[in-house]
Amino acid sequence: MNSHKLAALERVARLKSDLELRKFAAFRAHISALNARIDMLREALAAGLAEDTSADLMQTRAVAMRVGGDIRQLTDAQHELASLSDRFERSRSAAAREFGRAKVVGQLRERALGNERAARLPKW
Repeated sequence: MNSHKLAALERVARLKSDLELRKFAAFRAHISALNARIDMLREALAAGLAEDTSADLMQTRAVAMRVGGDIRQLTDAQHELASLSDRFERSRSAAAREFGRAKVVGQLRERALGNERAARLPKW
């Protein structure tokens, strides 16, 4: 295959690679935000559980409601994170595969270009 065809393939491979890397970066940002939310909910839950409510029944009820809400939100966030883990791994794998493919096609193009240059040199 000549270097011109390989150059066209390399452009396509790089475009696909860029697209997959952007998708992965967005996915990674979403996962990071979800992990930060989980950490925040854990801290809020710990603070609620540590709150002294022994003096007032109304305060105890309010804290219990807040802690219950924090537990539900934390559970939902953890389930969401678990459900995204397989898709996250597939996205990472696709990005790595497309990046590698673009790199290999680029190397093949460079090799073909070198071969074409060598073929044009005079043979003594």
